Amino acid sequence: MIDVRDTLIRGSEKIIVHYRLLRASAKTEKERELYRNRIERERRLLDHLKGLVDTGRGMNSRTGTSLHGLRARRHCSQHVP
Repeated sequence: MIDVRDTLIRGSEKIIVHYRLLRASAKTEKERELYRNRIERERRLLDHLKGLVDTGRGMNSRTGTSLHGLRARRHCSQHVP
């Protein structure tokens, strides 16, 4: 299960880098704000995933969210225009 977490962490890190590149090339302040918000959201997910790796838990006992739930929520939020 650690391999799945590591993969999710690497994926989140890559997404953050991609959003930073998009933010740097954004033409309007609205676009920059959009990418800034996405970076912040992805950073929170990444911090949460790293917390799960550090504690070795498969589920966050405080919020009751699984890794699958976190990834699904992130995936759905990416499709917001």
